[in-house]
Amino acid sequence: MSSSSSAAAAAATTTAQHYRFFHNEASTEETSRILEADPKSVEYELVYFDFSCVAATARYILSYGKAKWNDQHPKEWEDKEEYDCPFGVMPVLHIKSEEGKAMLAESVVIDMYLAEKFNLLGSNRYETETIKAFYSSIHYLRERSQTRVTWTFADKRQEAFERFMKTMVPWWIQVHEQHLERNGGNGHYFGDKVRETVLANAEMAAWRESEDGKRLLEGGKKFYSVTAFSDKVEE
Repeated sequence: MSSSSSAAAAAATTTAQHYRFFHNEASTEETSRILEADPKSVEYELVYFDFSCVAATARYILSYGKAKWNDQHPKEWEDKEEYDCPFGVMPVLHIKSEEGKAMLAESVVIDMYLAEKFNLLGSNRYETETIKAFYSSIHYLRERSQTRVTWTFADKRQEAFERFMKTMVPWWIQVHEQHLERNGGNGHYFGDKVRETVLANAEMAAWRESEDGKRLLEGGKKFYSVTAFSDKVEE
């Protein structure tokens, strides 16, 4: 084998070792029991950077459910392996019980799992799947804002922002307003069973006003400020 081939093989091996797999010593049935356990009997650890972004929903749900949980903020992300991220990205959720540990990856999966655990995912299968559809639509808008505005070329951001605000955002709002109007315009997509709104919920309000909540929000603003546009673009 040539030296270049050896180097390529070594690099591939290093990459494969860095991103650990889901599998562990326990069977899938044993791990599943951990995921299905009463949320009051387990502890949660959410691994994500020290700002809000895609981990915000999971943090709100954990606060809403009065769960036992903590945040872990990697400081040396690029050089560390022990964060156990199967796809090399965060967030990752660790669920710990007396029977062992389980792990979930990808923000949408984590959010849907926690929403179900804390009875926020509808009262029947149709409501559940439709709530998932609305959630997916919200993520679609967020994804487009990042790919088309935030992460584009610096000298194109203002143009991209104006196009995004004039076309995609109004269209998205119009579609969702139609769904809300069809439900009587009461502020809910389904019925009126949800008596407490996000802003009024005591647990979520406490988290939002806590030092950690405020720090994470400011961290998000600072992180995305580097991609802001201005009238004068530096060469």
